[in-house]
Formats: sequence, C-alpha cells, structure tokens
Amino acid sequence: MIFAGRKVMKKTIKYAGIAAATLLAISPVATQVLTESGTVVKAATTATPSDDDIKIMDDLRESFNDTAYSDTAEFPNILGDNLGFDSSFIMMNGNNATQFIDSKFFKSLKDTKTIQMSDNTLSPISILNQVVDSKGNALNISDDNAQSINSPNFANALDLVKNVSDNGGTLKLRATIMYNNKAYGDPIDYSLTNSDMISTSSEDAESVANTFQQNLKSNVALNDRDYQNNGSNLLSLDMGPSNAYNLGFYYPGQKVFYSQNMDELFKTSVISKALSDISTSVQDALKKEHINVVVKATNADGTPVTSKAGLDNIGDNKESFKLAFSFQYPDGKGNIQTIDNNAETSFEHAKVPSSVDGTYDNKPIHVKDGSKVSDVDFGSLTLKAGDDSYASEAKASGNLYLTEADAWNSLTDNPPQPETIDTFDASKKAEYYQVVSAPVPGDLSDFMGKWLDDSNWSDGNSVNYKLLINGQEIPINMDSNQMWVIPDAPIKVWASNNAIYYIREINVDKSDSNSNNNNNSNNSGNIQSISGVATTHNDNGFYFLYNDNNEKVDNRALGKNSSWKVDEVRTVNGVKQYRVSTHEWVNASDVDFDENGEITEGMSVQKLDTPKQINLGTKHSRYGLHNSKLKLSTTRALAGGTSWIVDKVGTDSNGDTYYGVSTDEFVKAGDGVTLVK
Repeated sequence: MIFAGRKVMKKTIKYAGIAAATLLAISPVATQVLTESGTVVKAATTATPSDDDIKIMDDLRESFNDTAYSDTAEFPNILGDNLGFDSSFIMMNGNNATQFIDSKFFKSLKDTKTIQMSDNTLSPISILNQVVDSKGNALNISDDNAQSINSPNFANALDLVKNVSDNGGTLKLRATIMYNNKAYGDPIDYSLTNSDMISTSSEDAESVANTFQQNLKSNVALNDRDYQNNGSNLLSLDMGPSNAYNLGFYYPGQKVFYSQNMDELFKTSVISKALSDISTSVQDALKKEHINVVVKATNADGTPVTSKAGLDNIGDNKESFKLAFSFQYPDGKGNIQTIDNNAETSFEHAKVPSSVDGTYDNKPIHVKDGSKVSDVDFGSLTLKAGDDSYASEAKASGNLYLTEADAWNSLTDNPPQPETIDTFDASKKAEYYQVVSAPVPGDLSDFMGKWLDDSNWSDGNSVNYKLLINGQEIPINMDSNQMWVIPDAPIKVWASNNAIYYIREINVDKSDSNSNNNNNSNNSGNIQSISGVATTHNDNGFYFLYNDNNEKVDNRALGKNSSWKVDEVRTVNGVKQYRVSTHEWVNASDVDFDENGEITEGMSVQKLDTPKQINLGTKHSRYGLHNSKLKLSTTRALAGGTSWIVDKVGTDSNGDTYYGVSTDEFVKAGDGVTLVK
C-alpha cells in the first residue's frame, strides 16, 4: 500500500480514501510526538502520518470496543448535569486526540488501551464521535449549544443517551479517527450497554397514564399574559440555551419532559393550566415509575407545529392550539415503550368580560382586646365575571389610622402619620381603619389591563369595561401621572393590574364582652341555634370544613352540590359559619342556607394521606362514575380491566364507599372494584 508516496506495511495502515496529491497539498506543520514509552521522536509533517502517528491511531481504533457495564454508576459520563452533552464527550469534535485521551469519557471506557501522546495541541490526530439511532443513522452533535438546541439530531441523540443512562439498555456510538480533518480508515461502530436496566410494568405505566388523562383539562382559556414572550412561553422555550436542557426543548414534533425533571412540566406557565387538577400523587408516580411525558403541539385544525417558529406564530397572534400528551416508560429489556391514549387539551384566547362585580363584607371587623394587630382576619373579596367566580384573600396593605380619610390618604403622595401599635388596647382606642389589598386572579388580568387603559376612560368615567365593588362602579381614582390615588375620593377603592385596595374598619371589643368577640384564638365565636339545610355551591370541587377552634380540617371536606343539616350558626373574625356536624363548620359564603330546605343526596369526601390504587375487574365492560352529589354520569365511565390511582374516598349516607379518580368523579367500591394498595 502506498501512503503519500512511501511504502508501509499493509497490516499496519488502515488509512483510506485520501489521494496522495491532496495530502501533498497540505502545508506541513512540525509536531513532536511521544511514543508509548514517552520518548520524543523526530517531528513529522501533518501531511503524512509518521509511524508513531499510525500506531497511535491504530491503538485508538482498538480502544472502541463493545462494552457492558453492570452498574449505572459505571456507565460512561456522556451527559452533563444540565442534560447537555458532557464536555469530555463533545470535546472530540474539532479537538485533537491529545485532549480526548485524557478526557473522562475516554478513560471510563473499559479495556481502553494505554496511549501516550504529546500534549502539543497542534497534533493532527482527532476523533469524531457520534450517536447512532435505531436506523443506523449517525447523529452529528455540535458543541455549539445555541445551534444544538434547535437541532433535531441533537435532541434525538439526547433522548437516546438519556434513556440508556437512566433506564438501561444499549447505546450505539460511532467513532471516526481523523488525520488533518480527514477520515483515517472506516468509522468504528461500537456499543455501550447499561446492564442495570430499570423496569416499569405496563400495568403500572398505564394506570398512571390513565389517571393523568382522566384529570387532564379538555379546554383551557389563556389570557394575554399567557401568550407573552410569543410561542417560547407556551412550552418554556424562553429560558435560553444555558437552561433549556433541563427543561427539555422543542424539536420537530415534540418536547420531552424527563421523569427526573418532571417538576418542570407542572411549572410551565401554559401547560400547568391544563394539569392543575392532577394531584401531587400522580406527579410523584411519574417520577417513581420512570415515565417521561411527551408533548406535541398542533394548530386548531390539527396541523402539527414542528418548529419553534411555529410556536412563536401562535403566541404572536394569540391563536388557538392543541397539546397532545403521550408517555414513555422502560420495559426492563432496554426498550422504551410508548403509551398514546390521545390525551389532549385545547387552548384558546379567553374572552375578556366587559364587567367584573366584586363584593366583600363591609361590616366592622371585631377583634379581642389585647389581640395582635398582625392577627386580624380581613376576610376575602369575591370577584364575579359572568358565570365565573373568584375568591381572593385580603391582606393588610398599610398601617392603622384613626379615621377612614387618613387611611385612604395614606395612599396619596402626602400620607398622614399612622398609629404604631402591635397590640390592640380598647382602653386607649376602640376604632381603627386600615387599607387592605386583595390580589387580582390571573384569569382577570386581561380585564384589569383593559379597565386601566386610557382608552377606557372619558371624563373620569369608564366606557367599555366596568369594575363594581359592593354595587358601586369604581372610578380610576388615580392622578394624571397614575402615581398616587386622588385625596379624599368619595369612593375609597383603588385598583391596579395586580390588586384591589379598599378600607376595613376594625372595632376593638372590651374585655368584659369577649364572649361575643370574633378573633383568632381558640374560641368558637357567638353561637346561635338555628334549623335548616345548607347546600354547597358548584363552582369548586369541594369546600373546606373548620373545627370548633376555627382550624381548617385537613382530611375532610364537603362535595359540591351536597346538602347538610344545620343546627347552629356562628361568626368568627367576621366570617359566618354553619355547623354541619358535631365539631365541623362550613363558611356561609360556600353554601346556600334554607330554613325549610330538604337534604339532597350527597357524599362526604375525605382526602387520603397516601394515594392508593384500585383495580377494575372484567366482570363489567364499564364502571359508572358518580359526582359528589351521587349523580351518575351519562357520558363518562371507566373501562373494565384497568387500574387507577385514587387520592380521596367518599362516603354516602348509607355508608357506601366511593373512590375518587378525578376532581369530582367517583367509582363505587365493590362489584369488581378492589383496593390494591
């Protein structure tokens, strides 16, 4: 065989595919090379490999062998901490073999041949390593993160490596030894096997996937804020290359949220709205069972969105779109299986209401003489927009003042002197005023933006969008620079994009009348005997209960549209409550009370401390679903032979048990429904 005009032994040379004329045209560069013994040999030109260069390249070739590792901890470090490719793995691209031989990746390969080279960075020998997919295609991996992040090959390679690293199986790689950036011999295909394979049973994976899908919202309305930062915001792509790996990234067709980083799926601003009904037990099960969640986007007409630019277009134009969810899990044989049950959520731009009506209890708040100022309970502000209702807890937003006017003027550019006390003392002053604020729910942020916009105001009066509090239409109450509220305004309510501010009066009751006070200590308020029925509302899945000390009950709640016998009423910290069992009370704001009402069938719901699994037998092809009012669904049911994760249990008036499989859907125990764990 002839290489660059000189004879070499055929068995030694595996360099092919480069014409002598091409090699001779390369300018020679002198480089010192060490032999395996460390002896410096005569410098060779980079146009023609020396015998020592050839030996080094042959030794490198013999180092890339199929290798199996018994423990995940032994498997070569290919991925970095942030889910990008580790520097010791990608350094081979465009860098010489001197650095690669000293890299963590190369040293982690079992049976690696001891090779010594000069540390001269001008060595003409380098190595190109690639990940090989199931079709035998070698995936180029750039070390330029800004380019790699939008590369399908990079994403595919990342998936292949991560699944083998985490779950076991065989990873196929291809190494090409380069001399002067030209291939020396044929590429070397080799494989690394992680024998420590993770296994998730198909039954467990399907159970988690079914529960996930059952609690996935079908439709979600997005406001302007959700569409901000264009389409990058839709799938958390706005984090930039340095942080994008640990969030996953979108490449043609899908974005993978890995089980080890599952929290990021539930933190994304848009996706989390579709997942808000999915319990923490399901989130934990995704991690425990090593299940990845794959998200795919389509336009409203079903056309796949295959690029970040396509997502950007949706965000820029606030278009409707759909997200489909599927699931990946390891089968214990080195394979990644997929569950695709067509779980899907449709998103559309929310319609902005033209009017929002807010109400709060404007009666004085009674506090106990000697109680702390910081313990005052200001109740909540309820905001209604059409059929939607939102409760926003009010918090102190300013100091105490002796008059309502002073409290209001504390928001102006010339605030009066406040009262500086930590504890109420009725002997000194029994009446105070304080500004409180209630956050504006995110679903109403678009309305508030339009209500505050200059185009909505003419001569101080709102035009298209109106805000009412306790029946009064609220003026903008801001000066021309929108910096301070207007002093001594007749209607003392001020609203910003994020909160609504109003004033509450606080009355300090003298010690001898403490039995009639409402406070945060362990009294039960002023109790009166009544008779009637309280029926819960239907805007929430359940309603909280409070014990005799006004402490929230953690493991019990009332289902929506359920009726309960009432025998006592009390008021604690300005909040009216009805007694529905011996030591349990429900807020009057959560129910409708009727002195002549009748009990409607319903169930008492108890949350489970630890989620459990139920199996549905094959005795029936379908198992009916009831809501907490015990109404049987005519459109939804569970298939026989399936398993479900449950996090709550309901009990009806007959003592029958129901397992909660979603926010307000229960399957009755018995007759083929069994509790497993």
